[in-house]
Amino acid sequence: MAYLLYSALNREGQSIRRLGQYAALQDLDKELSLHGEELVDYQHLSDGIGRLLESLRGKPKPLEIAEFCTTLSHYVAGGIELQGALADAAESSSTSSMRSAIIDIRRHLKGGFSLSEGMKKTGRFPDVVISMSKIGEESGNLARMLRDAAQHLERVEEIKGAAKRAMIYPTFTLLVVGAAGGFWMTAVVPKIVELFEAMQVELESATLMLISMSKFFNAYWPLMLAIVVAIPIGWILARRNERFRIASDNALWRLPVVGRIVQGSQMAFYYQYLSLMYGAGVVITNALDTMQKTVSNKYFALRVSGLLSDLRSGRMLADAFKECELFPLLDQRMVSIGEQTGNLEEQLDKLADIHFKRVQGLVEVLPKFVEPVMLLVLGGGFAFFIVALMGPLYNMISNVGGV
Repeated sequence: MAYLLYSALNREGQSIRRLGQYAALQDLDKELSLHGEELVDYQHLSDGIGRLLESLRGKPKPLEIAEFCTTLSHYVAGGIELQGALADAAESSSTSSMRSAIIDIRRHLKGGFSLSEGMKKTGRFPDVVISMSKIGEESGNLARMLRDAAQHLERVEEIKGAAKRAMIYPTFTLLVVGAAGGFWMTAVVPKIVELFEAMQVELESATLMLISMSKFFNAYWPLMLAIVVAIPIGWILARRNERFRIASDNALWRLPVVGRIVQGSQMAFYYQYLSLMYGAGVVITNALDTMQKTVSNKYFALRVSGLLSDLRSGRMLADAFKECELFPLLDQRMVSIGEQTGNLEEQLDKLADIHFKRVQGLVEVLPKFVEPVMLLVLGGGFAFFIVALMGPLYNMISNVGGV
């Protein structure tokens, strides 16, 4: 698939310019002919430039897509044809990215594609929405499937939001402490040291250590600032490597407290998705196959990758969970009960709710866990500054008094 930036003329003779991915130029010609458009010019772009332009165009946020699905489900339930519903949705959209995505869907519908195919061709809708739309089209229950997809996206965003909120407080605290420490080392301590030297005050070992630290900060602060900026950038780039991402996700999975939040959010998302797909009539093996591509934690995805082959070999889902050695005993028992009683969808939904509530509880507990650690760090740093500065100050005052 190559990125093509092309210009064309529509039926009204208006010039249009678009970016798209195509396996061959013939595919672009075919798509344009379906819309009654004529190719004028095109340009091949490298993958890097193509992805950059695509990112600048922007993708709708999950909650925007959820709102779109909810609105569209109301139109479909009311018997309004899709083109009119999409036209209204595009007009009422509050963001250009969502409006552009809806316009692209309308264009694909005019070309003879279905709603789910149009969503897929835009490249801006999650797999779950595309899959649920396709199921709705095939079953004749599109309104319900769109509504269920919207509810799933909202629930997933709640799970992600809870996990992110848990990380905000410690991250913000560390940044503030680091900034305050850097300010003292580069601006305050050097002035005090100049005063000590002018007064010829005898310096203690703690003060000498503080002076050395201050000189190091003043000499290398640009490099240290560059390292601080480079760490998150390097982390993002490194996580594009599959092996590094699996290793880093494994480390996050095993961290105390934070690891439990990661585990709970992944489990909640996993069960919520399976419940949704299974309730929509998707075969459990197909649901697991799709799920494999949507799990964000690659270590978790790797560990559950064997479930699909286990089920295809005739094993029950509960037995596959047990063999995986990743799912808690409660999860295995509830899934087993669901399979035996025929209410697997309900059991999976309950498990999603259980794990989501655990994540919420951990989010509330984490600040209480972090606060004592931060107080110890701040207290230790404050005590060091007091010892390093107050001794020489006391000696300086004594010398002045003696004079």
